[in-house]
Amino acid sequence: MEQTIVAIAYLSKNGRGSSPVEPFINDDIENMADAMEQKEAMEKQGLQGVKVFAYDAGQKPDYITWSFVRDHLVKA
Repeated sequence: MEQTIVAIAYLSKNGRGSSPVEPFINDDIENMADAMEQKEAMEKQGLQGVKVFAYDAGQKPDYITWSFVRDHLVKA
């Protein structure tokens, strides 16, 4: 069984990501509860488009795009 990676995709306060199709990614997440706490804190800081997503470690593409994030969203 592969390890599940939980991560957060987000944009800066001015709405920018790593590229037009790539958000910034925070994958320093312990578990789902930690992800939800971090998401709330990031939104309070004014970061935009904050989304929690999860995927199997073997599924990670070279570049994580918004399309990949949408396909792996975690429903809160």
